[in-house]
Amino acid sequence: MVHDQRIQRRASYFALRTTEGGRGGWSVGGLGAVLFLLAAFVVPSSGVDGEPRGVVENPGANSYQSGLGLISGWVCEADLVEIEIGDFLPQAAAYGTERLDTVGMCGDADNGFGLLFNWNLLGAGEHTVRVLADGEEVGQATFTVTTLGEEFVRGAEGRVRVEDFPSTGEAVQLVWQESLQNFVLVGYEAVDEGGTPSEEPRGSATGGGSSASGGGSSASEGRSSTGDSSSSSGGSGQSSEENTPTPSSGSSSGV
Repeated sequence: MVHDQRIQRRASYFALRTTEGGRGGWSVGGLGAVLFLLAAFVVPSSGVDGEPRGVVENPGANSYQSGLGLISGWVCEADLVEIEIGDFLPQAAAYGTERLDTVGMCGDADNGFGLLFNWNLLGAGEHTVRVLADGEEVGQATFTVTTLGEEFVRGAEGRVRVEDFPSTGEAVQLVWQESLQNFVLVGYEAVDEGGTPSEEPRGSATGGGSSASGGGSSASEGRSSTGDSSSSSGGSGQSSEENTPTPSSGSSSGV
């Protein structure tokens, strides 16, 4: 049923994006939709012209992760996309957001997936994430996690200035944001033509609290758990507090 609905959406997608012909005959869009419906039954699920069926984009292979992050990428065709990581049981990811960059590989655009995850739950060290499409692995990535020794750090505050970034002579300011369990960019200083950095950073943050705006974010917005999230490749989010993963070993992983 879901497969049939995706085929119908693909046909509509192509019909809307092709030029219509004259009245009283077949339009180019309508003909394209019919041809696509016929092709949908012979094109392999791996994608168009043998392209990969899916790709894990985040976390990147051999990358470093900390705090809360998004596991994301795309899958050409699936009824269910799941994320398997560490000792946790597979978690269903939000799936079906528009990814126009996958049209050439998949034949349609609704292929994005995403899942919010608290990397602190894994503990420090090297880990591997696997993406499953209807139970079949379509991609994986190995990465390294660094933690502050807790699943969710509360009440911490911090602000730091980093020199010579993103290039020599420039500087940025970072502030700790509790809801993300990470530092975020809040200020930037450029070097003027005379070689003197500007006095005030562009994009200032008031206060040194857990929010760039100084208002502070509720700790409940970033519980040490997982949940669906949205991004350029994810889906609509749910409270991460309500979607704590269950380790296959049976041990508790909640805050």
